[in-house]
Amino acid sequence: MPLDLGLHVSKEEKFIIRDLVKDLKLSVLASEEYLGNEVLSDEIIKPGLELAGYYKNLTFDKIMVFGRPEIEYLKSISYDLRLMRLHELFLYHIPCIIITDFDEPFVDLVNVANQFCIPVLYTKQNCNSFIFLFSNYLESKFAPKKVIHGTLIEVYNMGVLILGDSGVGKSETALELVKKGHCLVCDDVVTLKKISGKIYGYTDPLLKYHM
Repeated sequence: MPLDLGLHVSKEEKFIIRDLVKDLKLSVLASEEYLGNEVLSDEIIKPGLELAGYYKNLTFDKIMVFGRPEIEYLKSISYDLRLMRLHELFLYHIPCIIITDFDEPFVDLVNVANQFCIPVLYTKQNCNSFIFLFSNYLESKFAPKKVIHGTLIEVYNMGVLILGDSGVGKSETALELVKKGHCLVCDDVVTLKKISGKIYGYTDPLLKYHM
């Protein structure tokens, strides 16, 4: 019978835009004082129709990523229309905007974002590469999570979770496996996450390398 770990009942603690800046090494171009905005969704949006004035499917909770095509499109339209589109877009008060794959900050976008108190972040990474990295990052952050009592060992590249009551010998069993060349992941406190249908085990940084 499969072990029911209850991973559907818990989720990663909330995190904020400042965490994105730190973890993904992003530069801040606007509204740095609002980096405390909470990230509410693991989905991102790359505006296309929205820049043309179609907002039916746009919601306030998704981070927006601008690549070279979006910036080039904004540059191609008139100044007045560009400001109108940006104002309409930012009325949704999205958590933040990330500009990728561009050599210099787009001043009009940054100025309007400042007016709406929306942080603008920047990376030199290629847009497609960044979106792939960012999507995986958000999936991990929003993955169902549970902390359990047990010992986790890596045996031939496979995680082996040892469960049982206190004092039954979980740590001793793990130690014998370590002596045979296998790797201790964590002892006593195991954090489990379900990502893309697979369960991954992690250690608390404070307990790392300790048994």
